[in-house]
Formats: sequence, C-alpha cells, structure tokens
Amino acid sequence: MHPTHFLSPAHSLTLHLRAGTAVRCVAGRLWLTLECPALPGASPDVLLEPGEQHRMPANGRAFVHAWGPHTARYALVPAAGPGRAPGWLARASAWIQAATRRTSSRGAGSACSSQ
Repeated sequence: MHPTHFLSPAHSLTLHLRAGTAVRCVAGRLWLTLECPALPGASPDVLLEPGEQHRMPANGRAFVHAWGPHTARYALVPAAGPGRAPGWLARASAWIQAATRRTSSRGAGSACSSQ
C-alpha cells in the first residue's frame, strides 16, 4: 500500500513526477493539470474520482487541486519497470537473474544436467 496524503479545498500543490508515476485518488475528488516538456503544447486537465488514477505520460509537473468542497486524499504510485519492483519482488528478481547468469556461464554440463 502506498502512503496517502491529504489536500484541503483551499490548497493546491505542484508535484514533479517521473514518467509512469500515477496519482491515485483515494477519497474526495482531484483535479490535475499536467505539464510535460516532452509533450509540447499539451497541458491536459484530468478529473479523478475515488479509485481512479492517472499515470504521467512523460516527466513533468502535475498541479493538484481538491475538486469540490471536501478534503481529498491521494497516493503516488511509482512507475513499474526494471529495478522498481517493491521489496521482496526486487530481491527475488535480482537473485534469479544472478543465478541464471552463474548457471549459463558454466555451460551445458552444469547443475541442471539430466544424466
């Protein structure tokens, strides 16, 4: 689970996010305005209801506002991909990759021989 943050209707904030990072609406409603230098001329507005999320299409900024009269709650979900797996999954993946490299470097007559 990702930590959540609160945003009151009287405040807004600017988040500098990497491509693939998602802003997830946990409670209330969020209004996002995106600025991504890699997408010139594009500055889309995104409205999020509870349970919805939006992934950044490129590195950039997201201006986040609580939409409506109530406090909103949101979470940031890191981009998935190599080297970004959470805790035990990252360790298991690294272990499997290292074991595969060791086994394949021994040649065909190694640990998995069927004789």
